[in-house]
Amino acid sequence: LRKSSKAAAEERDLEDALNRLLIIFNYIDDKDVFQTFTSKLLAKRLIHGTSVSEDLEGMMIGKLKAACGYDYTAKLQRMFTDMEVSRELMDKFKSTLSSAQQKQLSVDFSVMVLATGSRP
Repeated sequence: LRKSSKAAAEERDLEDALNRLLIIFNYIDDKDVFQTFTSKLLAKRLIHGTSVSEDLEGMMIGKLKAACGYDYTAKLQRMFTDMEVSRELMDKFKSTLSSAQQKQLSVDFSVMVLATGSRP
């Protein structure tokens, strides 16, 4: 689900790819190894902003949750929650800063507040 320089596939094509991936996932014996790689790659996509669609990422996590249960996807879900909280905090900070000062900062920066327990 990473963005690429190629033309972005339509959402329907990506959903079909996720469904095919889930079929393959059902045949995997070591689902923990799959989870480890998935969590590492998801963390990179979320932090660097290279995910095609966070909705599709959430959809995949939902499908994995249906197949394996809540405990299997808890860390993945917490990564999403961390990113949402970080975005909200940055938006709040920027709005507070702009209301307190009439001029903008000369430095543009972004901060992410992430929990250590959910990151690989």
